[in-house]
Parts: sequence; C-alpha cells; structure tokens
Amino acid sequence: LLHDKRTTFMVVSTLEAAPLREAEQFIDVMGEKKFHLGAVILNKVLPDYMRSDRSAEVADRLLARGAELSEALAPGLAEPGQVQRVLTEVAESFLNFQVVACREAEQQSELAVTPEVVASVPFFETDIYDLAGLVRLGERIWS
Repeated sequence: LLHDKRTTFMVVSTLEAAPLREAEQFIDVMGEKKFHLGAVILNKVLPDYMRSDRSAEVADRLLARGAELSEALAPGLAEPGQVQRVLTEVAESFLNFQVVACREAEQQSELAVTPEVVASVPFFETDIYDLAGLVRLGERIWS
C-alpha cells in the first residue's frame, strides 16, 4: 500500500535549522525506501518582498539619512534622537530579515530538486488554528 502509485507523501517543515534537518533526513529515508514524495510544504516563509533590492535601498537610505529624516519627522512624533533611533532600528531589522529571507530562498531551492511540488506557506502573526485562519491562508496563497 505504501508503495502503491496512488500513495504519495508530503513533508511539512519550517526552514528553521532543526526542523529543516529533520525534514531533509526524512526525505532521504523516503528516497532510500522508494516511497513517493509528492510535495514539500514550507511553513512560515518570509515574503518575497523581503529579498527585494529596492526594499534594501530604502533601508539603506533610512540608515544614511536618518538624522535628516528624524529632524523632519520629529515635530509630529517625538524628540529627533528618539525618531532617529527608531528609523535606524527599523532599517537594521529589515536588513537582518532580508538576510534570513535570502537564506530561506536558497534552502527552498535546495529542497526543490526532490519532490514534484514545493509550496510555501507565508508567515502569519498568529498560528492558524481555525477555519477562518485557513480561509486567510487560502486568500494569501491564491490571490
């Protein structure tokens, strides 16, 4: 039954180190045992725009022009020093997430050589635990 043509397996994992290593080992064992791997589902993947050169340019500009921007924004927000710290933190955080997103894309490409399908589930602020969450997921994937 497990080797029947109508039987296929899907591996679901995040791209975090430990779960990914387990998924890769499971995929290897499935190959050794000649089980059909139909899909790899990657959960909580950062969005494509995180890898955008244009987005990185904006973050770089925030870092380079933070003092100037904070002076312009400060009157409506807070002290210029506080505004500049926030702008710097936002830019640096984005650039750090971009590194992670690029690494995820590399890992996803490496995994794509084995199964027929590699699908990504976008990162959500909260876990999907009900029907409404599944609807939200479907809207993000298919729209």
